[in-house]
Amino acid sequence: MVTILIAISLAFLIRKFVIEAYRVPNSVMKPTLIAGDHLFVAKWLFEIEKKYVPSRGDVVVFSAPAGPDGTPLDFIKRVVGLPGDQVEVVKGFLILNGKKQVLPETIHETFPSEKTSSGEHYKISISSSPLETPRPEKVPENSVFVLGDFRADLRTSTEKKSRKGWGIIPLSALKGKALWIWLSLGSPDSNSPNIKSSFFPHILWDRMFRRIQ
Repeated sequence: MVTILIAISLAFLIRKFVIEAYRVPNSVMKPTLIAGDHLFVAKWLFEIEKKYVPSRGDVVVFSAPAGPDGTPLDFIKRVVGLPGDQVEVVKGFLILNGKKQVLPETIHETFPSEKTSSGEHYKISISSSPLETPRPEKVPENSVFVLGDFRADLRTSTEKKSRKGWGIIPLSALKGKALWIWLSLGSPDSNSPNIKSSFFPHILWDRMFRRIQ
């Protein structure tokens, strides 16, 4: 019995303070993440230092009030603006401190790339109804600006009704940084030619153990 209690306690502490598994419920982070991706999210930095500032380009999980009763829900987005940055979104593209962040050679691709401050890049998806901010916003202290990689106007979606799909959030709302995909399940009713109709979801092997960047 003591061994079982110790194991349960350790599992709880690891989940609370070290690493936790999350499931992506929708495609707001497409093409980086899709619905059915299961992620491991590192929490230790955010638990140790409550005002820990992630790097620009990090994919993070955060909690925010949502729904008519204000119940907090978890969301996953990408950090695109840090304290002091001026952020704007024009036709789905990020304008950071007055400079367009898309790599010029990819602008006409299906999934153009945006750069991070460390020189890495990530893919985005521009929707037929691209996202736009009404005006540039300066990120205040102890806050970050987050944005989905799927740059669609979400006014008709559940997320938009409960909360914007992008914007400024306090550092205190951050819960962790997404590390990698450990499991990805395709929908049983998917129209993909590679997925046959079945009652059970299908494992997307090519997405498993993929580092999130």
